[in-house]
Amino acid sequence: MASIHKFIGEILRAGARLAADRDALLLSYGVTGAGLRLLKTIRMIRRPMSVTALARAMSVSRQTVRETARGLCLQGFIAMEIDPWNPRAFLVTLTESGKEMLELLMRYERRWVAGLARGISEPLRAQTVWVLRNVRERRSAMPRSLEQADPRPPVFSRQPVARSDPGNRARADDG
Repeated sequence: MASIHKFIGEILRAGARLAADRDALLLSYGVTGAGLRLLKTIRMIRRPMSVTALARAMSVSRQTVRETARGLCLQGFIAMEIDPWNPRAFLVTLTESGKEMLELLMRYERRWVAGLARGISEPLRAQTVWVLRNVRERRSAMPRSLEQADPRPPVFSRQPVARSDPGNRARADDG
């Protein structure tokens, strides 16, 4: 039986390798993984949205969306227009070129994913998804940093000892 350390190590290695391979595929078309995610989000929403609203929808920082959007705008995949209700904000929409690029990238991504899944049965894929989802949910319930994590088992408090009893003084001071 594999140790949990090997299990988590394989998850991390697979995730890193998949991300790197996907980014290489996308970069051959001039788009990053963040760019593809932004294109997909804009298409899903189907109306002009501000950079701030897109950042909220994607659960990432406004600065990340702004920089990604600038790159996609320079490539002609999205349009950024000043928001008539807030002149300091931009509304973001997909251009026709962006829609075409998104369709192309999604077609290639589906083909890439299908190649990865070839030979893995549906029940095994479903079981793997279940395991990974459980690992992710458990991670979400854990502290964010190692400093916050306490590896010691919880200590249960003892009953308070009365200070007036000289025989109990040593025990009370031990705790």
